[in-house]
Amino acid sequence: MKLKKYIKDKGLTNSEVCRKAEIGEATLSQFLNNKRGINFETACKISKALGISTDQLKKLSEEGKENEGNCNN
Repeated sequence: MKLKKYIKDKGLTNSEVCRKAEIGEATLSQFLNNKRGINFETACKISKALGISTDQLKKLSEEGKENEGNCNN
């Protein structure tokens, strides 16, 4: 998944992303490992934590039917 590499390339750990996004580590881990999808609210939180749009998150995650749209940050 491109998103894992993106997080690593930004110099972040999964724990840091979770803290910034205010989500549980299990949620992010399951999403990164294609074990579960995420809702729009969670996509917005992750996007904001990474400084990217939900569209970019969708492209990086290669999933995202439920992640379409943009957040008002």
